[in-house]
Amino acid sequence: KLAPLSGAPYSTPLTAHEFHYATTVREGEGDRLFAVRDALGTDLGETGLRRGSVTGSFMHIIDRAD
Repeated sequence: KLAPLSGAPYSTPLTAHEFHYATTVREGEGDRLFAVRDALGTDLGETGLRRGSVTGSFMHIIDRAD
């Protein structure tokens, strides 16, 4: 589950899965987009970046986590 952080383009928790066939070579500057927990509720840290009006992450958003 993803919890959008300040500045993310979403305001409600989301369900998602991670794209596994790529590797981050270098991260630029930016604010994190999401706090991540797995299906068991284990904290997986933060992911995704936002810089200005551009956002990016390896998360494929499925739906709201209502």
